[in-house]
Amino acid sequence: MQQASHSGSVITFGPFRFDLTSRKLSRQGTPIRLNGMPLKVLHHLLERPGELASRAELQHLLWNGTPYGNFDQGLNSVVNLLRSALNDCADQPRYIETVPGQGYRFAAPIRSVSAEAQSSNLVVRQE
Repeated sequence: MQQASHSGSVITFGPFRFDLTSRKLSRQGTPIRLNGMPLKVLHHLLERPGELASRAELQHLLWNGTPYGNFDQGLNSVVNLLRSALNDCADQPRYIETVPGQGYRFAAPIRSVSAEAQSSNLVVRQE
């Protein structure tokens, strides 16, 4: 699997904007409070849109070998918090798609823009 490098980039999808450097999510300019594990999952999925992130891969990402009681319930809770922040749902996903028994993938089209280009575009619009 090839992992895309988007360092210093801003990723947009639907009405959302995610800055990979600052790890900040916003919707039409309004910041969305997202941190901890849901933020890690979003960042991971956005770095490889359309690719499956297996449950085992996400377990390693989130708990890194640390014993955790009920992993399935924990991961489901993390993904549900992320979906809630994105106004997404499992039944008709726009962003986070469940691949039953395997994992999750980011399903929406994304656009990656360098942070510098994003700033330049904002300056141009203000003139």
